[in-house]
Amino acid sequence: MRVVFMGAPAFAVSVLRRLVEDHWDVAAVYTQPDKPKNRGMKLTPTPVKEYAVTQGIPVYQPASCRDEAVLEELRAMEPDVIVVAAYGKLLPQALLDIPRTAIINVHSSLLPQYRGAAPINWAILNGDEETGVTIQYMAAELDAGDILLAKKTAIDPREDAGQLYTRLSELGAEALSEAVTALANGTASRTPQTGDPGPYAAMLTKEMSPVDWTRSAREINANIVGSRVGNRTDVMLGGQPCEDYDVDTLTREIKELEQTLTQTERQPDSPAKNGRIGKLRMQILVTKSKLDQSRKERDQIAQQAQEVPEGEEAPPPRRMRCTTVHPGVVLSIDGVTYHFRDQVSPCSATLSDGEIRLI
Repeated sequence: MRVVFMGAPAFAVSVLRRLVEDHWDVAAVYTQPDKPKNRGMKLTPTPVKEYAVTQGIPVYQPASCRDEAVLEELRAMEPDVIVVAAYGKLLPQALLDIPRTAIINVHSSLLPQYRGAAPINWAILNGDEETGVTIQYMAAELDAGDILLAKKTAIDPREDAGQLYTRLSELGAEALSEAVTALANGTASRTPQTGDPGPYAAMLTKEMSPVDWTRSAREINANIVGSRVGNRTDVMLGGQPCEDYDVDTLTREIKELEQTLTQTERQPDSPAKNGRIGKLRMQILVTKSKLDQSRKERDQIAQQAQEVPEGEEAPPPRRMRCTTVHPGVVLSIDGVTYHFRDQVSPCSATLSDGEIRLI
């Protein structure tokens, strides 16, 4: 069965990799154009393009999929199935009509809940205990297509958006493998979405980042970890920008980079491969440096953290405790500790007039 893949970020790489490993005929990959990145504003390809190049898959990067020349080019490929995973562009009906069998999408929520661009973040921000991935037949209305299959997974209360992102990308790859096999065998089901879709899962913005310290500790924790992707989250404390670091996330990031390096080293030799290896090795060194620093800070926190005296009750959920760690302050919310890089002194925190006060 001939497949065309459309996607851009790391989430989509897991899905594309599974198509390759399942030995489907991936005729082409469509992804976003290279974009300027970092201080040097060097044009940087998407993770999907980087992986596709290592596999020798033709890559197309149209600025728009509404261009008739782009549509004709895609029709000429005569795909049986088009697979879409976090492509980042709305697709016209003319494109949805191209594949012989179906155009399907890997969506990181249990539809109809969390239609939109940031379902992973909103599942955590809203304190959900469960989420999942849905393979849907694409329709003109965003994320409103019939469901082919869905897979559920529990959300660990300690899990941040970055960690859940990685898990759902793997779960999505597994679900996609089953879905494409079912389409090839003619056994794929089709179930219309039912129930209230709830609010749209819009992209997070900077305006949404300040933590509402008047909410419960559980909600504050969800706010912070729900907006964390990678190893940090920006928040505000005393009107100043602060950030939290997560040792577990950095450790996981190093492991993933090392796995990617090993896979890349096994690829056939090429200039692109050598450049990718050098880039990965530098990323590993930088991340290990961050991890070493975060571990030192964590050890300092452990030494300075004040334990609740024996016989006394732990502070109530909306009372927080702070520990000074130069440069900054450590805030503990129900046992979850954050290092805020702001020159604030002393040792405990309480809520007053809707603001957090360090005293």
